[in-house]
Amino acid sequence: GPDPPSTAADNAALAAILDATGRHHEAAQILERALNAFERTLPPDDHEIGVTLGNLGAIDARLGHLERAETRVRRALTIKERHFGPDHPELVATLGTLGVIRRRRGDHAEARRLYQRALQLLSGRVSPDHPQVAALQANLGRLDLEPSHTARPTPSGAQHPRRVQRALAAESPGTKRLEAR
Repeated sequence: GPDPPSTAADNAALAAILDATGRHHEAAQILERALNAFERTLPPDDHEIGVTLGNLGAIDARLGHLERAETRVRRALTIKERHFGPDHPELVATLGTLGVIRRRRGDHAEARRLYQRALQLLSGRVSPDHPQVAALQANLGRLDLEPSHTARPTPSGAQHPRRVQRALAAESPGTKRLEAR
């Protein structure tokens, strides 16, 4: 039968573990089931739906399904902006994930805008050496190292040695793997 929201939340937690251990396909299947349960039982702009969409989008991106990932993460961002407002730090991970997707799709100008917006939301709320700040800086550094499909030039790596150093040292996409519930 249909999963109640509590079972869906448990499934979402299990999916986080599976995703963290590299079992992305299994995690996606479980999150799909959780999302279906949430969408049947919760209001359409409920925070749980936004979190689950963001997590599914991040997994889709890891699996290379960038178009589907972007659709889900943009929907997650819309829900979170309605729920928290446009200037809330709860948006940071979603903005970072969307930035990774846009970077991987070759839109460096949009990725840069998203990373900078996320950094702005963290500014004054966390220390400059906070892991989320470092991850976003590393992602900005990647933009400086990669060729772009957009016409906007990016600063050279030599102008941002710390950012480039972080980009080279970072191995993850730079956003939390799965958002906390």
